[in-house]
Amino acid sequence: MMGIPVTEDLYSVFTKEKEHEALQRDSQRSQQEQVSLLLQNYMRLLLPEEEKFHGGWALLDCDPSLIDATHKDVDVLLLLSNCAYYVAYYDDEADKVNQYQRLSLENLEKIEIGPEPTFFGKPKFSCMRLHYKHQETSGYFHTLRAVPHSPEEDGKGMYFTLVYFVKGNHAAVLSHSRRG
Repeated sequence: MMGIPVTEDLYSVFTKEKEHEALQRDSQRSQQEQVSLLLQNYMRLLLPEEEKFHGGWALLDCDPSLIDATHKDVDVLLLLSNCAYYVAYYDDEADKVNQYQRLSLENLEKIEIGPEPTFFGKPKFSCMRLHYKHQETSGYFHTLRAVPHSPEEDGKGMYFTLVYFVKGNHAAVLSHSRRG
């Protein structure tokens, strides 16, 4: 079979594609390192010394009531300790947390994983909803979604990891409060 020889032009296109992929991987790695540093910084600032840090995640708040006219995503840092979880709203432009909530694991009622709430069309992402009580009243929740690192990711793996951590800590908190 006679083929057409590969020209320098095709080879350079292939090489440039590979270089672009390498740059994207480096950029993603750098971004993950920045998020890790951010989580560590706010863990030190928000968690009291007597609480033990169990994990942190950079997420987006996908509650439709928070979406403004610019349709800008609301960045959230979710920090988990041995007795509470923290939902910290992070402002990219100011490079700081402008508001946070500390919620006792005792008040966590349930966690749901399902499609992103949307007004129109089919949801593009999976979300996690944390239902909690505030002053013994049910009906409060945070709806969060993972920041996908690739088009194939929908965040469910991260949600299940988080649920595993929360479930273990929640059980420990409840057994401790019943003994005390």
